[in-house]
Amino acid sequence: MRCKSLVSTVVLCLCLGAGNAAAFQAAPYSDTLMFVDWWVQDKPDYRKTVLDALKTFTSSVKTGEPGTRIYLLYTPKVPSQPPAGTGQIIFVENYQDEQAFNTHLNNFNAAIRNRFGGLFVPVPNSALDPFIQVTNADRYRSSPTAPPAGYIRPGAPHRAAITQNVRWWLKPTANRQKVLQDLAKFAAFCEREEPGTLIYLFSLPEEGQVWPPANDGEIVFMAAYESQAAFDHHVDNWNKLFLDPNKDAFVTSPDGDYPFIQVLDLEFFDGFVRPEVTTGGGSEEKP
Repeated sequence: MRCKSLVSTVVLCLCLGAGNAAAFQAAPYSDTLMFVDWWVQDKPDYRKTVLDALKTFTSSVKTGEPGTRIYLLYTPKVPSQPPAGTGQIIFVENYQDEQAFNTHLNNFNAAIRNRFGGLFVPVPNSALDPFIQVTNADRYRSSPTAPPAGYIRPGAPHRAAITQNVRWWLKPTANRQKVLQDLAKFAAFCEREEPGTLIYLFSLPEEGQVWPPANDGEIVFMAAYESQAAFDHHVDNWNKLFLDPNKDAFVTSPDGDYPFIQVLDLEFFDGFVRPEVTTGGGSEEKP
């Protein structure tokens, strides 16, 4: 059993019955991507106050938390699909192990939540407890000994002109294993053949560790591109090499002509990726 706590009021814990425990093999903690959304209240100076505090805090995370491997902060580009408000802050996080996560949590609570919790949109009936959406999702491995599929190129968050958080949904009848294997192959193709595709990760929401609950068959992507031309080139390859042979596996849009997709376009605010997480172990780059 593995538990993750994001704030003191939100405990992410997957509890398994004895009959299922033998069949369940938790992914390595370092494979888990945490997508965490907070919302700042729409009041004068609240957003600036929070973002200034987060920039200072992120600097301390980079220097003082070696077990925090990925810590990226984004704001949404408006509009997105579904529409996003300007008060939203998106965190993308990854930790070496549970101890590293708990260290970060304690630091975050002390520096941000306990000091500025009242500036965020609150949960019902508790003005000082921020409302949070959480997706804990495991990177896909084709086998327990295979490396996780996907990659991050050195300096990618800072270099990207386009960054997206994208969600697709498989039909209940889909051959899930085949689709995931094909995705892993396509991710490897992108790493080899698409130098302008800077980040290409896909992950699977963990049952019981997503608020609100994930739909069955959901796949969470995070991707970033160096330019519009790089994005267009990737989409062309995606359609030909992956989607065409797998399009019947996905839940379709209301008109039935194309898979249903949610796209959140992101504006990089601050953060870092440790060199050991990137392809080739390159150093962080800033413009």
